[in-house]
Amino acid sequence: MSALRESTSRKIEFADFIQLGDILEIRRARLPSDRVRLFGDSLEIRGPNGSERRVTLAPERRGPNDCRIVTPSGIQPFHFSGAGRWADFDEIREALGREAREASGFSRDVVFAPLKIVITDQGRNQPVRAVLTHDPVYPQRGRLARLLPGQTLWMTYAALGLLNSAIGQALYQDLMDQHADQTSSSDDRAIDALTGLPLAPRRYDRVELERVSHLVFQVSTLYEARSEPRRPHLRSWIEAAIKPVRELLLVRLLCLLSLEKSEERRLLRSVEALLDGGDRTVESVIAAPREFPTHDPLWLLDKNYRTRYKFLTGRILNGSASSTERNEYEDLKWLKYWEETALAPLPEIPPEESPSHQSQYPLRGKLITYVDPEEPVALHDWEALQ
Repeated sequence: MSALRESTSRKIEFADFIQLGDILEIRRARLPSDRVRLFGDSLEIRGPNGSERRVTLAPERRGPNDCRIVTPSGIQPFHFSGAGRWADFDEIREALGREAREASGFSRDVVFAPLKIVITDQGRNQPVRAVLTHDPVYPQRGRLARLLPGQTLWMTYAALGLLNSAIGQALYQDLMDQHADQTSSSDDRAIDALTGLPLAPRRYDRVELERVSHLVFQVSTLYEARSEPRRPHLRSWIEAAIKPVRELLLVRLLCLLSLEKSEERRLLRSVEALLDGGDRTVESVIAAPREFPTHDPLWLLDKNYRTRYKFLTGRILNGSASSTERNEYEDLKWLKYWEETALAPLPEIPPEESPSHQSQYPLRGKLITYVDPEEPVALHDWEALQ
């Protein structure tokens, strides 16, 4: 029987569910739009006395006090888009003035939290988008969700998957409708809807939670790979791999939620446009097999390319590879790296207990030692290994 219930007033209740507010502390986070604007390589801030101040933006993080400035359009499902822009946290706070600082909802412990979800929700009919990051982030307009003590990586990734899914959007719209007659502000209603989102029954299936979290981890890793600037010609390979994993993720989220089929149908019909059209319909999603596939949907390299990779490895080792073969080898090695990274096990532990908690990549499921500077590794990581 579904854990989802309807009260006599026909409003859905989620008392039997773990809700997002049980695992995340969601903060209102916004710079005052009438006083702050991005302008080229600077953040222009008008102070409380009318004076204007420019905070310089840098394309890369310059030091431990810098935080990433993210616009609403820069927050996309599972990833940030656009070039990174970084600013000194203390300079922003000083330029805003005390009143604006308090109104923005930002504080150092939230912006610099080791692991957080950045969320943008721009109204009932606009899809919610969320990114899990370890970077210090200062959204121009959005929300920061910090993990509550003791929450595991599995729950964290499951929450991220729900926020970026069609079923999550449908539930969010349902909750926004329920709060429509309240006298509170639209921002308060949105916070209530986000914190009230059901993630899993309180007696959830642990295996389903693991499946969901691993799929979300795979999708997040693939989006990170897609942003690699040195190999834009492989972008289509990554995009082709993302689609089936996201489709399977939606089905696994439905399994984790354990809704009645009639409830699934009603909810998904309200957001059918998010299912990409074509052969991806509400009925096809509901009719999709609920048994977990025995094969992993994520394979960046098929059998033929694996054979080709081994052949090229031999050519490289004996020094007989041509320049074209060397380039092809580097591409296949890069794809193989991201495939292995995305398929790495994700531990079910609180992030603060992770052995990689203080590393550059606390989201990873395994520790990787880099021995070749040609690998796709961030500059700061390579410097640390030196």
